[in-house]
Amino acid sequence: MRLPVDGLRSVVACVEIALLVGIGLVARATVTGVETNVVGASQLADKRLLTGVLGLVGVLAHIALLMLPLALAVSLLIRRRPRRVAEAAGAGAVTVAVVVICNALLRQPAATQLYAALTLSGAHPQRAAVLDWYLAGLAAYVTVLGPAGRRWRSAYWVALAFYVLASLANAKSTHVTLLALLVTLLIGSAIGSGLRYVFGSASERPPAAAIAAALAAVDAPVVAMRRISDTRAQTRRYAATVRGGEQRDVTVFDRDQQAAGALYRIYRRLLLKTEVSRTGLLTVERAVERRALLTYAMEDAGVGTPRLRALVRVGPEAAVLVNEHHDGTTLAELECQPSDEQLRRVWDAVLRLHQHRVTHRNLTADHLLFANPGSRGTGSDGASDGEVMLLEPGDGDVAASDLQRRLDLLQLLAELALAVGAERAADVAAERLTSAEIAAMVPLLQPVALRRSTRMAMRQHKDLLPALRKRLLGSTDPEGEAAPVQLERVRPRTLITLVAGVVAAYLLIGQLSKVSLATVLKNSDWRWGALAVLLSALTYVGATFQLAGFVLDAGSGRRIVRDAGHPGCCWRGGAEHPIPAEGQREPCGRRIEHRRVAGHRVQRAHGPAGHLHDAHP
Repeated sequence: MRLPVDGLRSVVACVEIALLVGIGLVARATVTGVETNVVGASQLADKRLLTGVLGLVGVLAHIALLMLPLALAVSLLIRRRPRRVAEAAGAGAVTVAVVVICNALLRQPAATQLYAALTLSGAHPQRAAVLDWYLAGLAAYVTVLGPAGRRWRSAYWVALAFYVLASLANAKSTHVTLLALLVTLLIGSAIGSGLRYVFGSASERPPAAAIAAALAAVDAPVVAMRRISDTRAQTRRYAATVRGGEQRDVTVFDRDQQAAGALYRIYRRLLLKTEVSRTGLLTVERAVERRALLTYAMEDAGVGTPRLRALVRVGPEAAVLVNEHHDGTTLAELECQPSDEQLRRVWDAVLRLHQHRVTHRNLTADHLLFANPGSRGTGSDGASDGEVMLLEPGDGDVAASDLQRRLDLLQLLAELALAVGAERAADVAAERLTSAEIAAMVPLLQPVALRRSTRMAMRQHKDLLPALRKRLLGSTDPEGEAAPVQLERVRPRTLITLVAGVVAAYLLIGQLSKVSLATVLKNSDWRWGALAVLLSALTYVGATFQLAGFVLDAGSGRRIVRDAGHPGCCWRGGAEHPIPAEGQREPCGRRIEHRRVAGHRVQRAHGPAGHLHDAHP
């Protein structure tokens, strides 16, 4: 089977190679100084009569690295795993071939700067090899074999450290550098992990029988266990039947699957603020402990959730959570739209949870269960008619902040809008939330704040979020205001613009160093400058249309009032006039009301009877 962690390790190793090569090229002088100091230290050691010690260390390291592959192969053959040995040997051979090709390419004139960054000063490009083919092949070999026990791993790293030390001590003749050795090891690791991911590896996950035996020791004996199909790659799910006919929901956390979706989680972690990006990368131990903690917190808050019956380790590679099973129908499984009463019960359950400063953060349609009347597990009192239960609270927060609670409500609102439409979802939310709470949620109505499955569903209903925002703004108190919330640390567009600007500046500076700036300005065509100024001015027209889209009921011929950089002033048909103060009336008798929509101050006029009128210029 293919393990996501192997693919992740290969990608990470490739990124590290690129970073090391970039550092070597950019900070060439610094790297050269470090390598010179290392060689100087080895020469000083030579003068102090330590040549024999360093020579002995080098001999022992070479012998250890020669014997280690054979010892590992014998160990696996004894355990009847010849296929893994053959795959490791093949990966080592492929890596040796790749390193030989890389060494040949580095000797080409086009790679002179990279060669100089990876070798010690004074190396002859036609003689000195940059990368150690045996070291790279050994790294790939050991990577494909996988973990073979703590003692084997310790022996490998100790021998590797002595080998690197001996190589650096002899750098005067071999011209090897620490940077080249690191790149060599990473090449072997990248190729070994990549081939292991492509060809797959034997599964070390505990089977259902081992899980059932472990559960029998802490709960009740298991008489039947059935695997449940689940699209989520991080866990396995089983439906177990214990003695007496009671049901259990079994969730297995496998260590080798914790890397599934890791790159996406890292991306979200870097892109969004900590409170928005939910949990980071968790080990198996921390994942199950977090799920158990949140389950107990929800029970303490009086919110329906399946009771945790057991938490047990099954071997060194997996941990198992066992919950009571409750019959019912999730929101995703309902054949028809839920009633308003069911929606109110969902809101009541989530708000009760928030009163105890606990959030769920995974309120999708498959995690909202409408339990059947009398549904119960061992030790429970049974579910009431239509009780709402929140399933799998593994991504929630304890002692949650106000922003985290608003994000939880936002996710719930978006998921309910997908199920019943924007109008019904907003109307039920307005019944359960105050105007201030709704006003605080509106600035958070951004796709980036939603779960991945919810965002994908929103792409099929692109008008849902704007309709939800408009409905909520219509139901809030006119006096309620909420400043826009910046959820992203760095916007992708800003990052791309920054990188493009740096590249453009680098290229421009390189070009300007070859020409005379005075000559370029003298021979330039200023008509292109005028065109650039005109196109820049057109961006303000686009910004005006964008601002108009945020103003409610803004039709043609209506007045849009915006700040023009001068407090107390507005633009009306091209003439500048002061904005009347709050509650004052215009000469025509209309009362002026100021509101702030999407961070911009707008003006609405009410007639003598209090009705809303269009404010024409």
